[in-house]
Amino acid sequence: MTKIGLTVATNKCVLFTNGLSSDCHLNEDIKISRHGTTVLGTPIGHPEYVSESCLDFANSGQDLCNEILFLNDAQCKMLLLCLCHVPRMIHLLRTVTPSQVKAASIFHDQLSRSVFEKVVRCHGLQEDQWLQATLPVGLGDFGMLSSQQISSLAFVSSWASSLVLLPQSFNNLHDAINKIVLPTKGNASGSIGEALQQALPNGKPLQ
Repeated sequence: MTKIGLTVATNKCVLFTNGLSSDCHLNEDIKISRHGTTVLGTPIGHPEYVSESCLDFANSGQDLCNEILFLNDAQCKMLLLCLCHVPRMIHLLRTVTPSQVKAASIFHDQLSRSVFEKVVRCHGLQEDQWLQATLPVGLGDFGMLSSQQISSLAFVSSWASSLVLLPQSFNNLHDAINKIVLPTKGNASGSIGEALQQALPNGKPLQ
């Protein structure tokens, strides 16, 4: 990298050993993690690490919610709640498997509901009332998107989108993706395989 004028900021590097021995001689600035790390905002590593990282992110939303509730204008509160707080889980929903982001999604929805009730001054909403609040603004409701409800759809849609983009850049991925997505002897390769089959036109292999 030095040949093209680039250097590595070792103090920003993390070596993920995936649980293996980390007994190696590295620059002392490089952090070593045996459980996982975060890449482009998405935690990767052991399932427990990923789940805890997602939950930590959801917990961090409490500060934003406190700032929102501190405002005096109810309409500003509602706009910031719907446009800033509610969608902040979308990136994790698209990049982390539903099972690993489930706890964070539940907490995020509970926090959204709590703030919503305070903004509209209607504590103790019934389930059908809250369900109506989660419907789109275009249908005359508040658009309080439920992270838990859209988690699976968001994750699968990201995979489906990548099915078109990845082979265009990496021709050798065609066969690998088809093995994951398409059924073998009548059986799909895991739950994501079953979900992704539905995203492919007529279940046909990639061309």
